[in-house]
Amino acid sequence: MYRVVASEFWTDPKTSRMTFEEKALYLYLLTNMHTTLSGCYPLAVDQVAYECRINLEKAGELMAALRDKYQVIDYDIENEEILIPNWGKWNWTKSESCFGSIEKKMGMIKTTRFKEYILRAMSAKKEDNWLKYEQGVHTVPTPSPQGGGRSLYCTVLKTDTDTVSDTVSDTGVLEIGSEEWKQKMLANGRRLVGNE
Repeated sequence: MYRVVASEFWTDPKTSRMTFEEKALYLYLLTNMHTTLSGCYPLAVDQVAYECRINLEKAGELMAALRDKYQVIDYDIENEEILIPNWGKWNWTKSESCFGSIEKKMGMIKTTRFKEYILRAMSAKKEDNWLKYEQGVHTVPTPSPQGGGRSLYCTVLKTDTDTVSDTVSDTGVLEIGSEEWKQKMLANGRRLVGNE
């Protein structure tokens, strides 16, 4: 298997603002052996750290930047699943075999909001409605207030510390690199690479 990266990658307004490390990790997320035709695949942060030979905290920081600052990925911590929102724009054809392959594998996607996103993106691609695609189908999905998964990063409110920690606990959102996240990783038997 191979993945093609469009030459526009280097001149895209988002990637041109990225640091070298952010670009390198984004390229890894676009081309690694775990990618699927849907643009959504299981991937643990510690696996990213191991395969990219960076420590776990750095992997978390870079992934958080790709999600929050550049909005080129979304990540569900609970399911350890990643979504590349613009994947379909560059990697799908309008053929039935392309969409049939994606639909067959939809059952493997655990995160509901990712499934919903992919279905909307497929509809836009089938209709060849790029205006619809550009006006929001490619926007990074956000978790619903009722739950539906955990985000890679939470939006930190500009309030006092108690309110921020209450907000984080109430929604079940963990910030990658936070003490709570590190404890969860260690409790699950994950090694914090480079932090011995």
